[in-house]
Amino acid sequence: MSESYQKFRGSIAFKFIFLWLTLAFVGGLYLRFSSRGGETSHSPQVVHMAERLIVVAQYSDNLTDDTRAKLQEVALQIEQDEDLKALIKGELVDSVVIEELSSTYRLMARQIMEEKPERTERLKEIAREGERRFSITAGLLSLVAVFCLGTFFLPKRETSEPVSPQIDPAGAIGLFLLWDVSGFFGGGILAGFLRQVLDPFLMVFVLQAIVYGWMFYLLTKAGLPVRELFKPFRWSWVGKGYLLCLGSVFVVNVSMAKLLGESPQSENPVLKLFLDAAAWKFGFLGLLVVFVGPVFEELMFRGWLVGSLREKWGDTAAIVVSSALFAVIHGDLPGMPALFALGLVFGWVYRRSGSLWASILVHGMWNATTFSLLISVMP
Repeated sequence: MSESYQKFRGSIAFKFIFLWLTLAFVGGLYLRFSSRGGETSHSPQVVHMAERLIVVAQYSDNLTDDTRAKLQEVALQIEQDEDLKALIKGELVDSVVIEELSSTYRLMARQIMEEKPERTERLKEIAREGERRFSITAGLLSLVAVFCLGTFFLPKRETSEPVSPQIDPAGAIGLFLLWDVSGFFGGGILAGFLRQVLDPFLMVFVLQAIVYGWMFYLLTKAGLPVRELFKPFRWSWVGKGYLLCLGSVFVVNVSMAKLLGESPQSENPVLKLFLDAAAWKFGFLGLLVVFVGPVFEELMFRGWLVGSLREKWGDTAAIVVSSALFAVIHGDLPGMPALFALGLVFGWVYRRSGSLWASILVHGMWNATTFSLLISVMP
């Protein structure tokens, strides 16, 4: 650390700025969560997996009777609502309940009450679309699975220590707060102007480019040794990390479902932009979440925060703190426990592999998995 930084670090100005950034960060978190809490009308509407499964099971022309029965069994296991379970079994549902159902469930219920050819054809169209979605999802998940297994057979290298930026914990967290506060509030102001001239979909990409560009500028100015972070690594850490992601998120979601009585549902507002979106928009979303996002998020949370904090606080504290910050800035309250668990895994992979490439790949593979599943449930 330079002598000028050490003097500034001990000054009143540094303490005042750090306090102001902390308060602004807390205020930003409040705005992130309060703006979404309880606003179910603004939540992204997705097709329930059970809904799509049962339509495919009952109205697809390409399934055997045994496959139909298995799909119905899975749908019954997934669905929690008793009225919807009755509907899946082909039983009549109260007319008052029908009006509160999704459009597909409502169509099925009315078909049970009075069968009509036009309804049958519409349900068959929905089933064909469901088959296409499931095929794409299965293909993408297969690619991720093959890559995961392949990492255990790739060349093994000796691992090394992660690079640690030469800055103290207060400076590292202060830079993170500066980036998040300026990005959140500055991005909000900029979004107000961009809405007047840009399509909402395009606006997301412009804002992400600005926020990530600002992050990279700050990190390079702060002396993050970017090239030294991307060292050769043992590929098996990628496979181990991905499998640990699957196990961790499964345990977290099952535990949350037991505590809350229902499975947590993501409140990511970006999903609203992709309701009935064209295929090319899904493609651009895939590029963003699978390739671009993991690179910049790993630079900040693992390369910068874990690397900086571990020198003074140790590996465990550094990974826990960075994971907590990683979880909260996403602003997704139901998904926060799972995000925290994922942050712990990414941090562990970075620490054990010594290379940011490993945690980026695990992060990208996990995002590819969630993106693949998203394709199955978006309308």
